[in-house]
Amino acid sequence: LGRILIVDDDRTIRLALKNIFTDQKFLIFEARNGQQAISFCKQDTPDLILMDAIMPDVDGFEACKTIRALPNFNETPILMITSLDDDEAINKAFTAGTTDYITKPLNFTVLKERVSRLLQANRVEKRVKELAYHDSLTGLPNRTKLMQDLRLILNRAKLDNSKFAVLFLDLDHFKNINDSLGHNIGDLLLKAVADRLQSAVRESDFVARLGGDEFTVILENVEGPDAVSAIAQNICSSLSNPFVFIQQKMFVTASVGISIYPVDGTDVNALLKHADLAMFSAKKSRNNFSFYQQGMEDQVARRMELEQELRYAIAHEQLVLHYQPQLELKSNRVIAAETLIRWEHPKLGFLSPAEFIPLAEETGLIKDLTLWVIKQTFSQISEWKKQNFDVKLSINLSAKDLETPGALSEFLKYQIDTTGVSPALIELELTESMLMDDPEQSKKELLALKDMGFVLAIDDFGTGYSSLNYLKNLPVDILKIDRSFIQEIELNAEDKPIVKGIIALAQSLGLTTIAEGIENEQQKEIVRELGCDIIQGYLISRPVPREEFERTFLNEFKVRGKSHRTKQRENSTFDTADNSSR
Repeated sequence: LGRILIVDDDRTIRLALKNIFTDQKFLIFEARNGQQAISFCKQDTPDLILMDAIMPDVDGFEACKTIRALPNFNETPILMITSLDDDEAINKAFTAGTTDYITKPLNFTVLKERVSRLLQANRVEKRVKELAYHDSLTGLPNRTKLMQDLRLILNRAKLDNSKFAVLFLDLDHFKNINDSLGHNIGDLLLKAVADRLQSAVRESDFVARLGGDEFTVILENVEGPDAVSAIAQNICSSLSNPFVFIQQKMFVTASVGISIYPVDGTDVNALLKHADLAMFSAKKSRNNFSFYQQGMEDQVARRMELEQELRYAIAHEQLVLHYQPQLELKSNRVIAAETLIRWEHPKLGFLSPAEFIPLAEETGLIKDLTLWVIKQTFSQISEWKKQNFDVKLSINLSAKDLETPGALSEFLKYQIDTTGVSPALIELELTESMLMDDPEQSKKELLALKDMGFVLAIDDFGTGYSSLNYLKNLPVDILKIDRSFIQEIELNAEDKPIVKGIIALAQSLGLTTIAEGIENEQQKEIVRELGCDIIQGYLISRPVPREEFERTFLNEFKVRGKSHRTKQRENSTFDTADNSSR
């Protein structure tokens, strides 16, 4: 029921007090004087202290005052036993920090009741504080407790002239789990993240949940950035390991922003703000950490401004498609084109995807961009088809486009139904890394798209996992060899065997290969000799606007005197009869 410390210099009284609580199964500790009581409290924390006021050396008043100053003793009930009942003694008792007092001679029934009520009141108060200062889901300290303790940590660091680090964590793609599996599973995952987070840091470190999928870690007494980096890396590595619930694996990573006292701020608000800004920087690559640097405020302000401008651009027709043709080596004919988005910024002019796609990925606007590109691509193919041209176009997808199961395929089906465009004229490109974020879910989505008739390609192949095991299990048609292996293939002896191996792998799996970044005739001849099927790059053409593409390349797609179905079959680079790589 409770742990009671009895403090009295009279052994007989201590024994009598101890006996009155034996039937209630209290755990009783004894101290002969105030100094012993202080020593005991430095090592242990009783739930209540019964303290005699008059004792030799250190009396009850002085002992009470000293104990109150110890850590974690601010709220511990201290019941003073005294033969003094004058106003001066009572004031002295309460000034020293006594919770209550009881006068001699003792009425044991009254004493037992008084102790019971003090303990009950203390339990209630502790529970109220626990609810006020702790997150109900994970049991971690909450934002209120963080702010309270961070001020204490700051004061200690000032006195000790020491450093501490503030780590601000945000889980990547956590919303997808709530959306796809429900908030109950999301809550289970947050609990598991909290446990794993505590295991990834030192026992002395402070871990709090701010709300949602945001956590904060305070690392006291750090020597410098290297020590902080090691812990931050440990956090990222620990959280990136799969979580297993309801017999399935879930993948979640964290982006971590770091500020260090006193370099990055000398007050609580500045340190938290700067850690938050650094976290935004870490979000650019995900599953990563970033230290605060001066000037990040300007970067974030510019990013927010650009985000608003991009939202406006999507809604107000500031985006256009450019087309980069793809040439089949066997026939030496242009047989398809990749669609590439451009932004006609009213002040900055034409912006390439490299300048705004990363921002779109960070903010979630990439989904809106993808839907815009899909809609425009279907519309353009439909328009050309009315002019008797069958143009195959490829569309780049983002990992976020696969986050909501079924959403992408539903939108694509709607485009097929409303435009009448055959899905065989659409190639959907995905990167290796986005497929490996959640391989099982990716496979389901790809199978659904494949069943609808779309052509599927893995873009930038060779830069990611390049696993034969996942390739043979995914319903893909094309491997696009990353330009990094092509750009110096005529000069770098190491690139040629890599490209040869990728082509051989593709041929063994019955896949078409496209070499990106072909810029000269020598590169073209090398990949032709290695058995590549299609090339794309500046040697053929840079990405061009629709009007230029139509003037230069559209006649390559003219349907002449044959049925649409027959012409489509003959031109298909994915038909085994026409594919020299098979």
